[in-house]
Amino acid sequence: MGWSMGGGATWINSAEYPGLKTAMSLAGHNLTAININSKGFGTQCPTIIFCGALDTTYLGGMLQSETVYYNIPSGVPKVYYEVGTAGHFVWGGPTDANDHVAELALAFQKTFLDGDSRWEQYIEEPLFDFLSTFRSRNINN
Repeated sequence: MGWSMGGGATWINSAEYPGLKTAMSLAGHNLTAININSKGFGTQCPTIIFCGALDTTYLGGMLQSETVYYNIPSGVPKVYYEVGTAGHFVWGGPTDANDHVAELALAFQKTFLDGDSRWEQYIEEPLFDFLSTFRSRNINN
């Protein structure tokens, strides 16, 4: 898991370390990275990406997270959640951006890190969150 530039490192590690079970980024940054794996192309493990719609900074905005989501190879479980009311600096606690971040992160990690399929049903678009964007692929719920 990583925030900002650490989110970019998370994307690199998800491609270069096949033993990883999951990857999670918070407002990830990859514009200054020279490693092609920072773009998501080589991702090998289930990945959940969080970012904020109000993050217009070079640090994590400018569609960096969304682009990585689309570059992750087909067949790899992935989730993209852009919080409509969040910027770059609201990721210090599990509910700082909104309550759904903690819910999705927990369900994702329990499903893919712990292998507990009972949690899979909770990896879904949050109800009544009309300002945010949710996408997922290869989640069996």
